[in-house]
Amino acid sequence: MRLPPALIALDVFGTLVLGLGIYAMVADDARLGAIDLGPLALPMIIIGAFLMAPLVIYVVRQALAGPRR
Repeated sequence: MRLPPALIALDVFGTLVLGLGIYAMVADDARLGAIDLGPLALPMIIIGAFLMAPLVIYVVRQALAGPRR
């Protein structure tokens, strides 16, 4: 199964947004300098998960479609 490059790029971007949101939730120090992501942590986690969903949906649909002929 060949994955579309656009879905892979969307998944990578979603992973970065999700990871930054999780980091903002758990980090106590200000390693990002003057950027305060605390109030944006939960929206970033939700948006990151939604950005990752299309690749998961594509893979599940391909798996449920059965073998190619």
